Amino acid sequence: MKPHELLAQKLDEKLAAHLGVGSNIVACWRNGMQKIPAARAQAIAEFLGIDAEAFRQTILEAAYPELFAGKNAGKRLEFVSANEMEFLQIIRSTPAVAPCMNEEQKASFKRFVESLSDEGDAKEASN
Repeated sequence: MKPHELLAQKLDEKLAAHLGVGSNIVACWRNGMQKIPAARAQAIAEFLGIDAEAFRQTILEAAYPELFAGKNAGKRLEFVSANEMEFLQIIRSTPAVAPCMNEEQKASFKRFVESLSDEGDAKEASN
């Protein structure tokens, strides 16, 4: 075994022990064979002595480059609020595998969202 391989193996073993996972999982993350779960960012960052939020952002950018392309390039991903998550759960609960809206539906949905208040009580619709 070459010196750099031995070093990588030892580091994999130490990080794996810190996280409570197998060293083969850490090796897969290091080699890019598996995505690093964002939920592990905090623990990995603590082990490495680096900023956890920046590391989480790096993980997300690597795993989901499409989220940071185009107009979102260079921007930090803002996490979904509880209210936004409720919208997503409703959408994902439909039987459609990848539900889509046409332009008329998008406009209607936008009007609906604009009719909501911050407290969750619907405002008086003004059409």
